[in-house]
Amino acid sequence: MSSHDAMMVASGITTVLDAVAIGDVRDGGDRLENLEKMVNAVEETQKRGLNRAEHRLHLRCELPHHTTLPLFEKLIDRESVSMVSLMDHSPGQRQYADRSKYRDYYQGKYHLTHDEMDRFEAEQMALAATWSQPNRQTIAAMCRARRIALASHDDATEAHVAESHQLGSVIAEFPTTLAAAQASRQHGMHVLMGAPNIVRG
Repeated sequence: MSSHDAMMVASGITTVLDAVAIGDVRDGGDRLENLEKMVNAVEETQKRGLNRAEHRLHLRCELPHHTTLPLFEKLIDRESVSMVSLMDHSPGQRQYADRSKYRDYYQGKYHLTHDEMDRFEAEQMALAATWSQPNRQTIAAMCRARRIALASHDDATEAHVAESHQLGSVIAEFPTTLAAAQASRQHGMHVLMGAPNIVRG
């Protein structure tokens, strides 16, 4: 934490939103195992005055996962939470509109055979059908009630943007098409991009 804080200050950043993932695309990942440790590290170092920058929390919610809402509910009322983003990395839409790119990425990441990848993709589609929309609606409503900044993630179409705006999103985190970025701007949302997105195309 101290080296991370030093890097932020050296870059001229005085307020940091440390992002932690809520939910994962696969059970048993490091994200879930380390979640509480990461949250505690941010809050404890801040409380003890060990940080030079102000560190707050950004909850990045992976919507198509059964653990996402229970984990979110445990964290949302912590004073350090300043931002929430709604992510859906399921196949066939948004960042992974091209299913072949989805397969290439996750098959390589998890070292899956073709048959294992077929099963993984089918499982992810089923999880998304069950959890994505209910989690999106519930988490957005909880953020609105608490006036916590809400961000969309990987919006690709004008329909995605319209839904994000209706849910109360004020930030468009990495829209994946020019049309989505323009629509986000028209809805008054702050559009965030990053160098990795440009490099990846």
